[in-house]
Amino acid sequence: MKRGMMNAVFIVGAAMWLAGCSSGGGDGGSSGAPPAAVPLAGVFVDSPVQGLGYTTSTGLSGTTDAAGSFGYNSGDTMSFTLYGRTICSGIPAAPVITALSCAGATSLADARVVDLSQLLLTLGGVPVGSNPIVLPSAAPPSFPAPLPTLGAPGFDTLFPGLTLVPEATATTHLGSSFKTLAVTLVNSGTVSSNPAGINCTAGTCTAVFQTGTVVTLTATGTGFTDWSGGTGSAACTGAGTCVVTVNADSTITATFPVAPPPATLNILPNGGTGTGTVACSANSGAFGACATSYPNPTPLVIRATANSGSTFTGWTDGTGNGVSCNSTAVDCAITLTANSAIRANFTLPVMNSVTSSTATANGGGGSVTCSANGGAAAACGSYPVGSAIVMTASPNAQSNFTGWSGGSGNASVVACNGTTGTCNFTLTANTNITANFTRPTLSVTVVGTGTVNSNPAGINTCTSNCTAPFDRGTAVTLTASGANFTGWSGGGCSGTGTCVVTLNANTTVTATFGPVAVSAIVGGWQIGSGATNDLSVVTFMADGTFVGAEDSDTLDGIERGTYTWDPTTGALAVSLTVDTNGPANGASGLSALSATVTGGTLETLTLFNAGSLIATASRITDAANPLVGSWRFNDVGGAGTVLVLTLFSDGKFVVASQETPFFPDGMERGTYVRAANGDSTFTVTLDTGGIGGITDSLTLPAVEAFNIQVSGNTMTVNDPSEPVVVMGTRVGM
Repeated sequence: MKRGMMNAVFIVGAAMWLAGCSSGGGDGGSSGAPPAAVPLAGVFVDSPVQGLGYTTSTGLSGTTDAAGSFGYNSGDTMSFTLYGRTICSGIPAAPVITALSCAGATSLADARVVDLSQLLLTLGGVPVGSNPIVLPSAAPPSFPAPLPTLGAPGFDTLFPGLTLVPEATATTHLGSSFKTLAVTLVNSGTVSSNPAGINCTAGTCTAVFQTGTVVTLTATGTGFTDWSGGTGSAACTGAGTCVVTVNADSTITATFPVAPPPATLNILPNGGTGTGTVACSANSGAFGACATSYPNPTPLVIRATANSGSTFTGWTDGTGNGVSCNSTAVDCAITLTANSAIRANFTLPVMNSVTSSTATANGGGGSVTCSANGGAAAACGSYPVGSAIVMTASPNAQSNFTGWSGGSGNASVVACNGTTGTCNFTLTANTNITANFTRPTLSVTVVGTGTVNSNPAGINTCTSNCTAPFDRGTAVTLTASGANFTGWSGGGCSGTGTCVVTLNANTTVTATFGPVAVSAIVGGWQIGSGATNDLSVVTFMADGTFVGAEDSDTLDGIERGTYTWDPTTGALAVSLTVDTNGPANGASGLSALSATVTGGTLETLTLFNAGSLIATASRITDAANPLVGSWRFNDVGGAGTVLVLTLFSDGKFVVASQETPFFPDGMERGTYVRAANGDSTFTVTLDTGGIGGITDSLTLPAVEAFNIQVSGNTMTVNDPSEPVVVMGTRVGM
């Protein structure tokens, strides 16, 4: 059936009071465990309805009593049932719940409200006066479950065997239980009600209240004039608060004065070189773009916000209410009552530049960064005057920072000095400075006669004062070579072993060598690999004579003569008496010889001519084999002949023999094998003459047998074929 709609809003409230929770039966189910807090009491109103089941979200449940009362806790939501059948659920608990709030309606003419009233009046009868609707304890036969949907077409025909009261009866009943209060506003203002329901800002607003409700109306707005109109107890006059008792439908008029015209606000263009924005907050609301006009009056806060890199310097050119904004505060609060204007000024700061350069030495390197006003470090650039600048010099992994130089502007020698890697100043002028980076150096001083070498390379065959750069943190190993090395000093090194310096700063190490004995050069020395055509043997003897033998492609032969050697300066003077193309090769113009013996027992002889290296020789010795070395045999074959026999660890030999009245000077070379009993076999593969030395045979290879015995520095050679016994003496050692 079609029903007319009432354009009314129903929201009802009442004062809350403490009451006990009903524990009656009915169809609401068993009561839940009582909560710790004392529940509140509310009333279900059409007229008050007795016999509705209810439950709350906190577990309260029961049946409404003769006053329509139910229990609830603050914040609960509620469900109401009719004989176990839900009529509404999820309803916010309140002191008064009505058929309208149960149905979710705002009008007494809403079909859902009328349907619910018809059903309750049919089951409980139409009450007289203020009596409640009392529902029977049991549902009628064939009462549908679930209930038909309120507001459904033909709702009053959906109950078999049950004829609902007419719609007009329900409408009349609702009209006696609730009344409509209307408020009409003249001009601009606001009227609100307590209990809630009316919050009117323009035109006519209505709300439905339970009959007899006392409603307080409050007018807010500039220059409220008065109340007028209303019906009976719901009428008001005067300019104070309006309190009415709603016993009849009533309309009350609230009159406000005519509002003044809006006031304009003109935000003038930025007056500076920078950029920024201006925003407004009206009536304490959120900030947003300023409007061109506002109601008069409107409280405003005008806010200036500078963009990055710019600075707000103040308000100027204010007119109207804007004259109060002539300051540097970013917020300006005014009440806009007149056309007004204001200008926000943003400027860019005056800038100075900070530039840095780097100077490097010895392959060093690094970088310089700047931090302004505590910000992150980055490449140096331009900053506002007055900025607090920190310049930081950072060497690379191989280098050290050695100091600032060439400072100008604020980076003077006062602010930036020494080797401190940071420089702090306040920027007031264009500024420049140089950061210096270098790899650390290792300096070696050699005292005495000897050499020092480094690993990694850099200090190479140092004999006096040498300096070389290395990557920072490098562990440099120094090795001293010389006949009488006495120790290290400096760089944390001592003793006579190797010196290891972890180079993090410039470091000086001294290597000290003691005096070298003249006898250090005495002995046999090998030059070359020892292979065929790559072997020279020089034997310096303690009596100042020497003998040299050479096996090469074209210069096989010997040299002999006398020598002098200064172990301090290394000067070597050689006087040849015989030259058959031996190793010294006097005919080649060697006129400024020098020799250095290094390594102590490691025994290395270095030969120079006019300062240029010509040969490096190794002493011929073997601690495990007493035969190895150079042996001198005097008066071999008579007539004062001298023969030098050199035996090698690898089974080779070389013989150099002095000229005799019978034989010229010469040399022999070959291999030898010696048994444990001293029996030895010599095989000659090269023979340039001489007394024969090992053999006189002209056919090569020639093989000779001897018995050789060694006792200390004496060698006894027995030739069974002659028989001849000769005695030799070790040269050197």
